[in-house]
Amino acid sequence: MNVERNGVIFSVLSIFVFLVFVLTPFSAFGTDVSGTISEDTTWAKADSPFVVTGDIIVAESFTLTIEAGVKVTFNEGKKLEVAGLLVAQGTSQNPIYFTSTKETPSAGAWKGIFFLDSSSDAQFDGENYQSGSIIEYCVVEYAEKGISVNSASPYISRNFIRNNILGFNLVSDAASIITGNEIYDNSGGGEDHTGGMNILAASPTIKLNTFRNNSGSKASAITYYGAGELVIENCHFKDNLSPGGGTIKCLAGNLHISGSNFVNNTDYALYNKSQADSNAKGCYWGTQEIAAIIYDGSDDSQYGIVDYSESLTAENPEAGSSFEFQGTLHIKVQDIFTSGPIQGATITSAAFKTSDTTDVNGNFEINVGPGTVSLIISANGYSTSDPVSVVIESGETTSKVFNLVPLNVQISGIIRDGLTKGELSGVSVILDKLEPLVTETDGTFAFESVTPEEDHTLIVSHADYVPVKINLNAVSDETMTYDIYLTPNSRVYNTVSLSSGWNLISPNNFKAKTILSVFGDDLTKIVSVWTWSGNSWKVYLPQEDDNGAAYAAGKGFDLLDEIPKNSGIWVNALEAFTLEIK
Repeated sequence: MNVERNGVIFSVLSIFVFLVFVLTPFSAFGTDVSGTISEDTTWAKADSPFVVTGDIIVAESFTLTIEAGVKVTFNEGKKLEVAGLLVAQGTSQNPIYFTSTKETPSAGAWKGIFFLDSSSDAQFDGENYQSGSIIEYCVVEYAEKGISVNSASPYISRNFIRNNILGFNLVSDAASIITGNEIYDNSGGGEDHTGGMNILAASPTIKLNTFRNNSGSKASAITYYGAGELVIENCHFKDNLSPGGGTIKCLAGNLHISGSNFVNNTDYALYNKSQADSNAKGCYWGTQEIAAIIYDGSDDSQYGIVDYSESLTAENPEAGSSFEFQGTLHIKVQDIFTSGPIQGATITSAAFKTSDTTDVNGNFEINVGPGTVSLIISANGYSTSDPVSVVIESGETTSKVFNLVPLNVQISGIIRDGLTKGELSGVSVILDKLEPLVTETDGTFAFESVTPEEDHTLIVSHADYVPVKINLNAVSDETMTYDIYLTPNSRVYNTVSLSSGWNLISPNNFKAKTILSVFGDDLTKIVSVWTWSGNSWKVYLPQEDDNGAAYAAGKGFDLLDEIPKNSGIWVNALEAFTLEIK
């Protein structure tokens, strides 16, 4: 539809498109989002990544749905708060990432995900999830508190909760079902002093989770402070670190732990500071003496006793999480000499099939199942890489840099006289396996196609000069340049001491050479140089502007500009000095 006004036709559609473009939040790095979500909203993979520039609040009675494969990044100090319904369901092939916008983030880079009392609780048909808030097949990383639940019951299953200060914070009757998660590398600083999970006056369901490499001065994996009983079923606790504390610490209430493995944790596996007794029957405790890794009423009578009878003699294979995510493989291909990116490089691997190549920045990224893959990288104008084995970790980003060697390395240079520093033409330059060259009038030479990463021998020769041999390896630069100085064959390395006044130098020390090449800078110390040649005197007066040409002509002499072979010369020196005979 067109609208005409004051003789000008406007396209309503064009105006609409313009306004949509201007008013829709957009970033060169994804879609910027912030503020309150007060209508049902879907964050689609096609618009990913979503950059949280201000706190996101899902208002009560409204739903935020996040599609599988979406990446949500948070600016420093920002959070996602759920008063309504959050549906974040990824898959093992396309997990959802909740992470920091920082290029190299650390724990605490953003606030975390918070479920409020008004948020929609998860509903089940028996054991099967039906509706309500859910976080499944997601990665939550680098937050202060990865997932916080206050008087709510979201379903949290098969996620990676990692690299946060605190993985979970469950308070005030939070009744979440937390099952099948990998909870690891959470640092445990802050007010909770716990790495994996802090439970305060709440009664969540904790089963089939793996807690590993968490740390905290209070507890590395779980701190529990409640009025009732915390049930932990078939969980795996390994390599958690809490010096002076426990993998699990109970401060109030009691524990019921069954079918769980405790392997290589520091210091105590269980630390019971509650007055109530706890039950930890049917668990595996590793190779240590069980009593030594459990702190309870046996150590301090004011605390309850932990019953660890019926212990397992081997790890329970059913304990812990059993899922895997695809890993992200990021490859950068660059020139070995310049470190510049190589666009269009092809990645070949039997583990995956793709027609994609590296982009303008030399980057390539693909999701791959965990395991070891063999990669070969090739690009036009470069040598093909050797096969490289890369281990892809579940849910991790693995980065690999490939340096390719140009096929056509250039070796060039200039040949100069070692005495006069002048360029030499007609010099033979030989590089093994290539056609010999002869220097141009400006002394230059260039070999255009030299095999890189091989040893080569460069030989420079001329009838009047001492030959030069250079061993090189064509890997130091895309263009290797040499400035080569040749020593004349006539150069004799001995010296003559001259006194002030007249000196006769033996003719046997000289071959035909110019005065300048023999005396060089020492000419400033000389009044005159004479020789008898061809029945006539030849003279050179270095202190004169014309080097004595006018004086010689007036006397019927010749100008001495080149010393004849086997001729003696007389030197009238202004001062004593030592001359190097060349």
